[in-house]
Amino acid sequence: MRFKSRMAAEHVQLLHNVIVPISRLTGGGSGPDGKSSIGSGTTIYLDPEVLRISSRGGAGRAAEGGGISQVGGGEQGAEGIACFSELIAVNGIFLEHKIESIAENVIVFDIDLVQLRTALAATLQSLGGGGGGDSAKSVPLHNSSADARNSCSRRSSSSFHSTPSILVVMKLAKRGGLPCLCLDTSCANGTLDVHHAVPVKILRAEEWQ
Repeated sequence: MRFKSRMAAEHVQLLHNVIVPISRLTGGGSGPDGKSSIGSGTTIYLDPEVLRISSRGGAGRAAEGGGISQVGGGEQGAEGIACFSELIAVNGIFLEHKIESIAENVIVFDIDLVQLRTALAATLQSLGGGGGGDSAKSVPLHNSSADARNSCSRRSSSSFHSTPSILVVMKLAKRGGLPCLCLDTSCANGTLDVHHAVPVKILRAEEWQ
């Protein structure tokens, strides 16, 4: 199993913009014991054509009042609100990417979306493009067509001063013996070298819903 991609600053910003509102619903983050809540209700699907994010609000934190929250006098259980997002991979969210698996080149994994949001925001800060807060820049939240991709590139290019020598690599790799989605930002002249790793739980392709 292998996944590795190259991203420009505007692609990182687009992914951050998509994840911010979804992560507010799913909760996640580290639990009371400081461990990552990988099963926070978010699953990511990757294949050669698309990247899909499926989240269910409340599935990870089980609502801070004992697993059931009160909404308008009613009870909303751990199922919460379902969210789904699809991003084009080829010439879309990635400059280039390679994905290999025995399941017809499909990879599915659970991830803590809050931790991924934090890693993306830190990456954007290292690139000088902000991203520290939850407010999204004026970049379209879709890339479902060639026109949308071109529009995204035009509107977001002025927000960053990155050059081809700055590279953001997103990949699946093991860190400390655990599978992680890694974000590695580097500069050709060696002035920038930032690494983030978000733990994931690899699933079978048929577990995607």
